[in-house]
Amino acid sequence: MKLRRRASVLLIASVVILLVTLGIGLGTYMGTPQRTLTVGVNYASLFWHLDSKYTTDDVIRRDMNTFQQAGIRLVGLPVHWSYLEPVQGQYRISFLDNITRFCRLAEEHNISVVIDFHAPVHDDDYPIPSWVQPREFQTVLDNVTIRKAWLEMLASTSHHLENVTNIHSWHLMNEPNLASWGLQASIDEFIELIKDGKAAIRRCSNRPVTVRFTVDTLLDFDLEDSTRILEACDYVALNWYERYASVKNLTDLVGKVRESKKDIMISEWGLNTDNDQEQYDAYVRYLDLFKSLGINSCLAWIWRSDNDLADNPGKIGVGHMLSKNTLGEPRLAFTALADANLRT
Repeated sequence: MKLRRRASVLLIASVVILLVTLGIGLGTYMGTPQRTLTVGVNYASLFWHLDSKYTTDDVIRRDMNTFQQAGIRLVGLPVHWSYLEPVQGQYRISFLDNITRFCRLAEEHNISVVIDFHAPVHDDDYPIPSWVQPREFQTVLDNVTIRKAWLEMLASTSHHLENVTNIHSWHLMNEPNLASWGLQASIDEFIELIKDGKAAIRRCSNRPVTVRFTVDTLLDFDLEDSTRILEACDYVALNWYERYASVKNLTDLVGKVRESKKDIMISEWGLNTDNDQEQYDAYVRYLDLFKSLGINSCLAWIWRSDNDLADNPGKIGVGHMLSKNTLGEPRLAFTALADANLRT
């Protein structure tokens, strides 16, 4: 009897160790809350570039090594529909291969990847192919042919990446808002769109699928509507910036969506400032807040350290950037991510 009891204890201990070792994404995949906050970053180099000359293997390996040393095991990879399908029905295989290449290099460093289509569901048209007219995401809802094309793009991307084993999840859309300035659709139409997008990806992938919402968007819905929307998502992804939504708003929303019993990711967050100390102080404060709210994971916005110093919204070393330069050196706030991972 004693031997049997001892064997049982050892078995339970082994299972606990296995769960801790697996760590990342257990809450998402198994439906139970994580005890620690998984801290990661959104990786923007492919977001602005098609050409791999800006994001060589050496550049990506260097950055992934920096992340691994900081305890980061999760990155978000924003990609554009306009890059994936520049001509209707013709996919840019070289860009799909770039995504695969990035995932493989991340996997070498035990890092999982969120594939973020980052389709903005408002007035930003840059990720939408030019052959979509009007060039806005609304056309996906209004035009049956364009809707089919969007869904086929999702399915084709999933198919191309079906042998990539470190995909954490898929993000269909970025910051949809059912308002006068956003998506013109009923709740039922929007939920159907999410379900159709999920079904397209599920043809070749069993990884979780969700949508990046702003805090204000979900707060504007009543409990019944927000619950129905979240039921269509495999977990809750929130973009939160204190400039646009207060800490109280975030706290209230987390309390609201907890009723869905789904895990919560802060899919974008950060501070737009050139002041390194100000950015660092905000990061420390925000990470403590996420932990206190029981958030499962978060992806800071944003890291970029490729070989191009073009003067565009993604310029390195300022604003939201966590990277200081093209040498891959981090700004001070990056140490807050590393410290948070060391404390968990």
